[in-house]
Amino acid sequence: MGKFVNIKDNDFESTLCEFLDPDLVYVPYDKSYKLCIKDGDKVCFNDAILKSDNNTIYSPVSGEIKGATRMICDSEYRPCIVIENDDKIFNVSDVLKISKDTGIPVVLDYHHHLCNKSSNIDYPKIFKSWKSQTPKMHFSSSKNKREFRAHNDYINSNDFIDFLENIKIYNQDIDIMLEAKTKDEALFRLVRELKYKTNYKFINDTTFIVE
Repeated sequence: MGKFVNIKDNDFESTLCEFLDPDLVYVPYDKSYKLCIKDGDKVCFNDAILKSDNNTIYSPVSGEIKGATRMICDSEYRPCIVIENDDKIFNVSDVLKISKDTGIPVVLDYHHHLCNKSSNIDYPKIFKSWKSQTPKMHFSSSKNKREFRAHNDYINSNDFIDFLENIKIYNQDIDIMLEAKTKDEALFRLVRELKYKTNYKFINDTTFIVE
């Protein structure tokens, strides 16, 4: 169960509902776009579903349209919206294209990237999408080889270090949210291993400089 925000005529109605059905694709859009489809329509991969004066968005999947609701992105609420790559359909390249059209910042989920890879991660474009804000990223480890998409109880410190070493060349401050079943326990275990395995300069228990 989750909090669903239904936007109608600039008023927010919050109801509890089954949220983010894995069989559905969610495509938010603002008033600059016009729908090319309606409820009950059948669409094929790459059919046009949204159009603006200078852009067209195509369907990433085939199937039946279950619902189409306009999303109001005014100045009050737009700063609260981010877009993240997922583990099955929208990879990093896909969300960067959406970010370019909408101005919405990209949250990189590195585990999702490993499950659903684009050719490369364009870190400079991800950082640029946040403008003057500190970029946010998600990191988690796979449960096992068989259940690769599932989260582990803890964070694999070697993989985390490799991730940091790959992005330190950009000299960019970032906030990383860890996704692990044991929550704080996983965080503090990772910190202990980082202090043992690296020369990172710790400012406090959860903030450090990669040199």
